[in-house]
Amino acid sequence: MNRMAATNGKISEREIRHIVLSRSIAADGCVLLKNSGALPFGTDVHTVALFGAGARRTVKGGSGSGDVNVRSFVSVEQGLENAGLSVVTKQWLDEYDGFMDSAKEKYDAGIRSLAEQGVMAALGTLMGKPFVAPVFRALREEECEKYPADAAVYVLSRHSGEGADRTLNKGDWLLSDEEIHDILLLNRSYSRFVLLLNVGGAVDLTPILDDVGTVLLIGQGGSAAGDAAADVITGKISPSGKLCATWAKSHTDYPGADPFINGDPWNTYYSEDIFVGYRWFQKQSIIPAFAFGFGLSYTGFRIDAAPPVMTDCEIRVPVTVTNTGKTYAGKEIVQIYVTPPKSDTEKAGRTLVAFGKTRLLQPGQAQSMTLAFSPDALAFYDTDSQMWRIEQGEYTVLAGNSSEQLQAAGVISCEERAFFAKMRRTEDDSGTFSKDLSVEDLASLCVGNARTSLLDLSVIGNASKSIPGAAGETTDALTEKGVGSLTMADGPAGIRVNPKIYEKDGLYINHPKDDPILSLVLPERALTADTDGAALKYQYCTALPVAATMAQTWDLALLEQAGDMIGTEMDLLDIDLWLAPGMNIQRNPLCGRNFEYFSEDPFLTGKCAAAVTKGVQKHPGRGVTVKHFACNNKETNRNYNNSVVSERALREIYLRGFEICVREASPFAVMTAYNLLNGTHCTNDRRLLTDILRNEWGFDGLVMTDWYATKALSADPNRPYGCSDPVACISAGNDLIMPGSEADRAVILAAAEDGSLPEELLRASAERILRTIKRCCK
Repeated sequence: MNRMAATNGKISEREIRHIVLSRSIAADGCVLLKNSGALPFGTDVHTVALFGAGARRTVKGGSGSGDVNVRSFVSVEQGLENAGLSVVTKQWLDEYDGFMDSAKEKYDAGIRSLAEQGVMAALGTLMGKPFVAPVFRALREEECEKYPADAAVYVLSRHSGEGADRTLNKGDWLLSDEEIHDILLLNRSYSRFVLLLNVGGAVDLTPILDDVGTVLLIGQGGSAAGDAAADVITGKISPSGKLCATWAKSHTDYPGADPFINGDPWNTYYSEDIFVGYRWFQKQSIIPAFAFGFGLSYTGFRIDAAPPVMTDCEIRVPVTVTNTGKTYAGKEIVQIYVTPPKSDTEKAGRTLVAFGKTRLLQPGQAQSMTLAFSPDALAFYDTDSQMWRIEQGEYTVLAGNSSEQLQAAGVISCEERAFFAKMRRTEDDSGTFSKDLSVEDLASLCVGNARTSLLDLSVIGNASKSIPGAAGETTDALTEKGVGSLTMADGPAGIRVNPKIYEKDGLYINHPKDDPILSLVLPERALTADTDGAALKYQYCTALPVAATMAQTWDLALLEQAGDMIGTEMDLLDIDLWLAPGMNIQRNPLCGRNFEYFSEDPFLTGKCAAAVTKGVQKHPGRGVTVKHFACNNKETNRNYNNSVVSERALREIYLRGFEICVREASPFAVMTAYNLLNGTHCTNDRRLLTDILRNEWGFDGLVMTDWYATKALSADPNRPYGCSDPVACISAGNDLIMPGSEADRAVILAAAEDGSLPEELLRASAERILRTIKRCCK
């Protein structure tokens, strides 16, 4: 039974507490990119001329499975007003609202028209060609005179989501002509001007960057986005966020830039190898607009690093951080990088190996801290020997507050050493739990509970029978044999379920008209539900900042609190597995799902994911599902795109974060990616799922597919790759096919009966599912 559903719509104490936490994370994730003195607003600022697409229509997060259906969220306009500032541009904001409402109504009408022709046609357009805000008219000079104010703020917004990549078009990666015009006009017209970036990833600021003196990246801040932005703008909180991805001056500065847009639609070649993000910019001596790890504060800091101390177990770097300012308190993030002993072009120039965030330091106050890392962090993957190798020589240890602002802390000397990945023992999968189950039972257990057509839209993560709006469940066909089912909900910015439900005769009913997606993509005849005599109830959840914004805090304790918050809501909802955190590498800023991922750096990614995982799994019986394993760095044509990656890049970059999370936090589950990896679907790759994930790293949880990975969703006759094979999933160690179909179950059963799928492999997958069910206290 869903325990969270409330009988009235009043905001709960739990919601209030969680919104406060979300606000704190969003504020700490703000990154001050430039400041000519316009920030923070002091007592001399009372009125604000507010413009831009994100002023009233602030983007709290991305679309698709990463969205959260919240009660409400705070826009920048509301946040500034809550902080006591008066917004004088209401007339302009109202006009913009009317323009946008009209455009959205036209878009929605088109989706509904497609829905009458077929659900999949409507859904394909909704995901592949989501609503994009049309260009509004340029701001007129006389309007600046019409709205006198103590300061002007322009909120630049971008929106992206699952199923489609961003573009190089104006209004996406590039600023539109109107945006450039408006920003420069406001910068000239007001003595105090601030550009806010309400974006989940980088944009090209080149046309305005030399002119505009103050730029604050507020990211996409979840339920309290506007209040968090106002906290930083007004100086209540000094910004302490740092970038987790490099912002280039031009998209062509990124490796593989043109192929990402214009290349082979079926094969993505990772030609840059290990040189991803800041590693590439250092190798090519390219100066970015803003470096990885960069971020300003309202105060200044001095970082004094002592020589590193090396033992057999770790390398320790003592650091003292001093707030050198006279007015504002603040927090600083210390980053430790290491350079290899030779200027070998095959090795990265420097690599992040440790970081730490200070407490809030008052002016003149100092804090001593020791940052430590393992000698294994110095190793590179030798593909010839298939071993990790530490090169003999002297390694320089660097300390600073960005990948470009570093000073040498000292040198450490290492001997040549080679080693295999440290193996971890996994639990026995011999059949302890499944011994009383038949082959038919095993086949049912390895396929999710959805057994109907796509009309129910389980393809979009809405396949749960027990909790409306949850993503799906394992089978409930074995309850008479004592086998419960697992309920899963989407993430990673919060728990995605329907906020309004109806209870009738002990069951929960979802009315399609209350669902923001179902109401668009289902035909009118399907927008019905028998709610007569049913009680309306509520299950509101909290939207965290998107992962890209959370990571910008560089605060692992805060991210663990975020996970704890999710675990609390899972307890209330009786959700077993959260389909998060997302932890693919931000290889290219145009990936449509980058907002769901932490960083371009695998070490930072792994640490962030481990922290969130620990927070969630503090709650007995609640677990995470890290995703998408692996190399899901492109959304367009994701089901049939083959990521071609060298073994070294795979090990050092794209698997490294997953490895850190698995070894440090033991997530309950892993979700495989849609894409192929070097010619094999990730769902069907035994080397990836069994040899590496389980046998090397010691992962003992279950592995599941992404939704409908085994179903052909493209009718393109020219595609060179088919979809994932359900029997090959089980053979590879992909235990669970979600959300499940009768066709998948039948194929697996037939293969088990004719011997083409060995029963021991099917039973091993069932064992891991049963073990997870037991782990979730079912």
